[in-house]
Amino acid sequence: HQPATQGGDSDDYWLYATRSNSVPTIASATSTGDVANPGQDVVNYRRGADWNGQNGNVTTVGSAGSTSFYGASDMNGNVLEFSETPAAAGFRVIRGGAYANLEFTLRSSSRASDSGAASELPNIGFRLASPVAGPAPCLPDLDGDGVLTLFDFLAFQNLFDAGEPAADFDGDGEFTLFDFLAFQNAFDAGCP
Repeated sequence: HQPATQGGDSDDYWLYATRSNSVPTIASATSTGDVANPGQDVVNYRRGADWNGQNGNVTTVGSAGSTSFYGASDMNGNVLEFSETPAAAGFRVIRGGAYANLEFTLRSSSRASDSGAASELPNIGFRLASPVAGPAPCLPDLDGDGVLTLFDFLAFQNLFDAGEPAADFDGDGEFTLFDFLAFQNAFDAGCP
């Protein structure tokens, strides 16, 4: 995913996690497992990364140089990754392709499933992640439509008249003229 308004494809989605619709270059490896031919459109798949006596092997994460729009490394290739999406009972969706897989498994439309409980496999793993804080809420946008209008003023007036905590714009625990001034200042400043 990458919004078209921020340089992404016209439908906001790339075919590959390399931020491209072109088939990625197959990674090769150094003798220590780093990608030997790094670049934005390089992915470890189709047994291209031979090292440690193996015909195809995992490579050092991040050494391909491929990052998603959100800054995540190697979202394609190396190992298939479990997602939190359930498939059938006891199974989870796996995506992204692995070091031994063919090109079609790298596509954003490709998915498979696995239970993960039955065995350990060298081509399936998972990614540890944490939520990223989103933008701060726009306080004067009280109707939540993303646009500051007269309706936001009316919503503030209703909250104030009802003594709702959301109308305590200056945070002092009282409902006074200063709340109106604080709301007015936030409204005039606009939303990011």
